Amino acid sequence: MATKGSERYNLRKLRTEDIKDIVVLSFGFFGIGFFIPTYIYIMLNFLLKSSIPKSILLGSFYSELILIAFFKEKILFLFEMTRTAIGRRTPYILVFGTMSAFLLSTIYNLLTVDKNLFSLVFVVITFNFSLFIYALSLLGMLEDKKNYFNRMLLNLQPTLWSIIGAVWSYGYSVRLLTTDSNREIVSHASLLFFFSVFAVAFLIVEDKKYKVELSVSEKAEIYDKFQAKKISWKVLNTSSQQILKYGLAKVLLYQIEFLLPLHAWYLLNIRKGIPTEFDSAKTLYFFVLGHVLNTVLVTFFKNYSKKLDLLGPVSTAFALFIYATTFILPTTGWLFTSVFLVGFLICHQIQKRLGFTLPGIVRFLSEYNSNNETNRFESRPVNLLGVYISVILAGSLIDVIGIQSSSYILGLLIAGLVVIELLTSHAKIKNK
Repeated sequence: MATKGSERYNLRKLRTEDIKDIVVLSFGFFGIGFFIPTYIYIMLNFLLKSSIPKSILLGSFYSELILIAFFKEKILFLFEMTRTAIGRRTPYILVFGTMSAFLLSTIYNLLTVDKNLFSLVFVVITFNFSLFIYALSLLGMLEDKKNYFNRMLLNLQPTLWSIIGAVWSYGYSVRLLTTDSNREIVSHASLLFFFSVFAVAFLIVEDKKYKVELSVSEKAEIYDKFQAKKISWKVLNTSSQQILKYGLAKVLLYQIEFLLPLHAWYLLNIRKGIPTEFDSAKTLYFFVLGHVLNTVLVTFFKNYSKKLDLLGPVSTAFALFIYATTFILPTTGWLFTSVFLVGFLICHQIQKRLGFTLPGIVRFLSEYNSNNETNRFESRPVNLLGVYISVILAGSLIDVIGIQSSSYILGLLIAGLVVIELLTSHAKIKNK
């Protein structure tokens, strides 16, 4: 109780500068949350309409996994060593945020030039790199601005405002898949993101110590700190069951972005002969709505969360059953209802392992806190490469077997969650 009282006291002590930083950072996270789903819908537009092999498209679209695996620690080290007249984060936020905003429009324009494969892959990888650097810089700015009085509020920023922005964008940007003129949707998302980048870059003033050149001893200290916490490629002190739990949850949350719309595309377009790019993409929006509703209930009703823990295998198995019914009832209305229920039912099992996040934003905002040991398992390079390989394999199967394979891959992933929950529940009973 003393802690809660002190937190309320801390809020009364907020300075005007703290309030300004909270508002601006909230807008920054809202901007990137809104921006990422627009990129995902452009990706889906490629996957549904382009003749380019799915494995190549998915390999470039998910290239940030390679960047995180190989370069994250090096980039964080570069951030620590950077000192400029405007700070250590601001230059990266300004440059790479601006690049990301302009590159999104370029990617959309390349949709009509299937033959220019090299340009597409190059631009997409460059976009992922720019957005990855921007996200790390933004999250680093958030950490730098935390103090005793504003810590409680700033701890909410990455999750709350990025989710609000993402939910709004999943509903708004889905119109990219319509036959009407949709270039303005990309422009709106890029412009909003561009404003959020400039707000963070110019309205937040970094501490003076980040504008003074480092001494030799300070550079050596930073180097030793990063050497001490360097991430091993080996998975230490983790059981095979634990690896499977986290890995499967992450693979599902990454691949749901394209497997779910492709599943709907197979049922509605290929089996029934109806051109339904818009409805196929909209299934992702309903999945996100179910996911968010469960998140809200878990956050505000603790007893509900405990009951979900007890009913873990049952709720996940029910989600698998509902998903299976879509093969029997391939109608638009039932597809929307079923994916909403699937998102609602499996959300808790994913969040137990990955935290409060959504499809899409998990790709750029989940690996930020290298000091948080609960996320340490997630950020090991070997696990990220495993997720990337699974994406390439899924794309290759779709290329070889056809779109229908996406339906079976998604079903197997949900079934895998059921098996994991059963094994976990059995282990808990056995330990008692």
